[in-house]
Amino acid sequence: MNDTNRILIAFDGAHPVRRTVDDLRRAGLPRRVEVLVLTVAEGADFAALKRASSASGIRKDALERAKRDLRLARGTATRAAARIQSAFPGWKVKSEGRTGSPAQTIIQ
Repeated sequence: MNDTNRILIAFDGAHPVRRTVDDLRRAGLPRRVEVLVLTVAEGADFAALKRASSASGIRKDALERAKRDLRLARGTATRAAARIQSAFPGWKVKSEGRTGSPAQTIIQ
């Protein structure tokens, strides 16, 4: 039986990750936890644009904007995950950045 808890933290960077860490400390979570920190930059889905760009001639600036947004989302998620990992060294913490609709992406 797998007794590891999994937590998805959808983090948009709007408030300091310190507050998230404080909330996690108060939650009384167990030692064995797997965490995914997910940041979704609202806008065009970079992966979908990239697939479609060669076939449909999508404007290069739209693809570059989505690429920039993806890079920023990944950076935000990585920094938040690092702070959470340092506060909870026994946890497995991963990060992921995506582009698209935040609500849809988080639910998926």
